[in-house]
Amino acid sequence: MAPALGQALAVTRLRVVPLRTCVGCRKVAPSDELIRVTASLGQSGRGAWLHFGDDTCLAVAIRRSAFRRALRVDVDEQWLALVTDRLHRARQASGKVLKTV
Repeated sequence: MAPALGQALAVTRLRVVPLRTCVGCRKVAPSDELIRVTASLGQSGRGAWLHFGDDTCLAVAIRRSAFRRALRVDVDEQWLALVTDRLHRARQASGKVLKTV
């Protein structure tokens, strides 16, 4: 499938990886370096992309209300706590080294 006009892509070892912007640090990175966060439990609908192994990006995204803007929903403290907990559990399960605030 051909990319849409103007869509950013990165070519790595003979494969094309879409580029996404982290809602925390606002840096563009290949989508396989980021994790997608959605407002609902499923993966459908609007999503926000966040660096997977960096708590600094999560803290900045929360402070700047980036999830509310990216997902276009009201985000409460309970939702933020749930997302934070799930990100930490996913990181532990993956065995990746964490960078914390």
